Amino acid sequence: MKEGIDDDELGKGWYYWDGKENIKLGDITEADKSYILELLSQTVLPKRYIDNSDDTPYNIYYEETEKFFAGEYTAEKCADVIQNRMETYTSEQFA
Repeated sequence: MKEGIDDDELGKGWYYWDGKENIKLGDITEADKSYILELLSQTVLPKRYIDNSDDTPYNIYYEETEKFFAGEYTAEKCADVIQNRMETYTSEQFA
């Protein structure tokens, strides 16, 4: 939730980004703002939430494809190793 920029696109007011577009909340009071921010501070991410700051999946991919490009793995072996490591990673993270 953030205050909109006073421009032609958004105009003045409060907006919520739903991942696709800004949704105008309209004019809200300071009490409304405090209540909403307090509510948001108490939320808990679901267990199956994927943390975009976790580079592990990318690291697995890059580590194993380096071996393929270096000639250490066939394409099939590379795919199998990536699949196995990702399955292990996701089962540890989301089980």
